[in-house]
Amino acid sequence: MDAKITALDANTTPASTDLTVIVDDPGGTPATQKMTVDTLDDYLSASSKTLTNKTLTSPILQGLINGWTLDTDAWIYVSASSFKVEGKDVTTTFTKGTRLKFTNTTVKYAVVTSSSFSTDTTINIAVNDDYALADAVITSPYYSYQLSPQGYPTHFNFKNTVGINTAGGSLSDIDLKEVSFWAIGNVCYFNIAYQADQDSATSIYWYGALPIAPDPNSGGYFGGGLRTVLSGTIKAGTWQHQGNSVIRMYDADATTIPIGDNKAIFCQGFYTF
Repeated sequence: MDAKITALDANTTPASTDLTVIVDDPGGTPATQKMTVDTLDDYLSASSKTLTNKTLTSPILQGLINGWTLDTDAWIYVSASSFKVEGKDVTTTFTKGTRLKFTNTTVKYAVVTSSSFSTDTTINIAVNDDYALADAVITSPYYSYQLSPQGYPTHFNFKNTVGINTAGGSLSDIDLKEVSFWAIGNVCYFNIAYQADQDSATSIYWYGALPIAPDPNSGGYFGGGLRTVLSGTIKAGTWQHQGNSVIRMYDADATTIPIGDNKAIFCQGFYTF
């Protein structure tokens, strides 16, 4: 018996071998054909779909999920420690500790230390020795809030200027064994290890550079995790910053550090920025 499709009984649980009707080439030479539900499902699964304003319930995601989010805004070089996004406020995107990946002559990584908006948004990054931001076009900009998105380095190396507090005193034969850092949120963790000869004068402390300027509102900060090797004797020590980018490293008993060769300091710590 002939009937309209709309008048037929509904099948809410079709089997993969059940048949459905399609019209092939409806705009040319139409032909009514059959297709199994299984074939139709294979066709729909193989084609890409764009979802707009759709709600997904318990989705299963497949494919490349690497932890990075592509930024649709252009990043424009400002300096070796900053870039900008023109004409909009994106400070909530680039918060302290945000991981970055981009191409700037080569693929590079960085971490955000601060961002501010005035006409444009300026994003500041921690300068390091591994990935230098060059005065060149920036492409393929990505950001991430994950701890370890794909390819992101475990730490960065940085230059450390070493000296002593005594006027006229100096260090020579400085060997930077390790000077590295990493950031999680607004906390910077660092390792400093070097060896040097102290010439000309005794000192109360040695000083070096921190990789990221500390939060000026945090005030002075003292920490442990420091070992000194003076004249062959291993001693515990302390380190301090006073709201600037200089770290002071002291012998444990705060005595003067005498003139001599092959003195070493090993320092680990963390602070807010």
